[in-house]
Amino acid sequence: MSLGYGGKAQLSEKDSINTFYKYGVYNWNDGQDIKDMTMDGIIRIDNTCFYEPEILVCNKKHTKEKRILRDVPYEQFISDGKIEVVNSQKTWEFRNGVDVVALCLIRKILFSYQEDGFQRNELTYFV
Repeated sequence: MSLGYGGKAQLSEKDSINTFYKYGVYNWNDGQDIKDMTMDGIIRIDNTCFYEPEILVCNKKHTKEKRILRDVPYEQFISDGKIEVVNSQKTWEFRNGVDVVALCLIRKILFSYQEDGFQRNELTYFV
């Protein structure tokens, strides 16, 4: 069962220093539809925030690599200015001045980089 809200982030620009995502939020409880979502929020992430996972090599019968995801202190990065968020106009809940859906998208962006080894072009978050 869904709570009826979520968001979507799209990679918009990337350079050697920063990665920019535009994002939007929706809330079915307010009569909004995902099709009507406007991508009016911005997430800027300093490229030093993208951590590489720890690689564990197992050599029993066959050589296997296992990715162990590292904890990413994304809320500390926001406090330090390494991650900046321009909140979406349709934001309805904040944590320390930042859209809660943007926080979930940031977490998903950073952990998906460790899982996949690259920055995804699009991510979604649904609750």
